[in-house]
Amino acid sequence: MKNTMLAAGLALALSGSTVATANAQDDWKSGGAFLRPCRAWVEQRRPATFVSGLCAGIVGTLFQFGPMLRQELAFCPPEGTNIFQGTRVVIRYIETHPERRHEDIEVLAANALRAEWPCQKPRSVQSVRNTP
Repeated sequence: MKNTMLAAGLALALSGSTVATANAQDDWKSGGAFLRPCRAWVEQRRPATFVSGLCAGIVGTLFQFGPMLRQELAFCPPEGTNIFQGTRVVIRYIETHPERRHEDIEVLAANALRAEWPCQKPRSVQSVRNTP
């Protein structure tokens, strides 16, 4: 009986710490958590961190797929726009929407880029393909 009570108490204690850990891990993906690393990447501050590189990777990936995202998130940056410019747009969006800083960086970045560069014409498969 004593061992059963001890096991139940240990299970309860561990389950609480697992929930707390999951919440803390989810927070690392928030826009607020990415604000400083994204700034560091744009300013090319050293040493580079994993999260600053991840910021660049998220924006770079969105740049590749922006026109193909669902209608409400699709964006079309002007020809010649680079990832540094896109990251600056994301930073500005997070700074000007503090009420959304708890949201995932991917969602905030897509919303920021869409707000800055909405697609002007309906999307088609041909407009996304590279032509020689």
